[in-house]
Amino acid sequence: MKHINQLKKYNNRGFTLIEILIYITLFSLIIGAIVGLAILATSQRQRNQVVNIVNLQGESVISLINQNIDNSTSITSPTLGNSASTLTLAMPTNAANPTVFSSYNDGTTTHLEISQGSPAVSTYLTNSHVILSNLNFSNKGLSSAPGSILYSFTLTYKTSSILQEFNFQKNFYGAATLL
Repeated sequence: MKHINQLKKYNNRGFTLIEILIYITLFSLIIGAIVGLAILATSQRQRNQVVNIVNLQGESVISLINQNIDNSTSITSPTLGNSASTLTLAMPTNAANPTVFSSYNDGTTTHLEISQGSPAVSTYLTNSHVILSNLNFSNKGLSSAPGSILYSFTLTYKTSSILQEFNFQKNFYGAATLL
């Protein structure tokens, strides 16, 4: 009976080393899973922001180019059947005549730029978060029609990070015909 009482006292003292190691291991696994999910969610959020920045700028550029082509009276450059890295449009108002779309490197980033009027007032259509490349305008109109422009460009998210979620590039394509 004395021996049984000593065993009960020994069993009520606390956790054994094995039990503590099991609890620490389980706790570490749960914390590791939570941290992993948090890192994954943050990475996905950053990736979505990068994609949205590039897509929004590309779509707004397409919309503005189409609007200006629709409002123009003629296409000055590129000439019928040719391609160029700039688009020059004759506009009905002197304040916007001519309107020129071109690329411009400010020393840190290549932007898409619109210049309007004479003297020209220039505005960047892309911001410093993206780099413009492969800008091309092709005049595919018919000799009997006012003109149709096919255009393409590439926007690349500008980053110095080696992380994959910050690397994103997209090609944009558009077409517009003078009315």
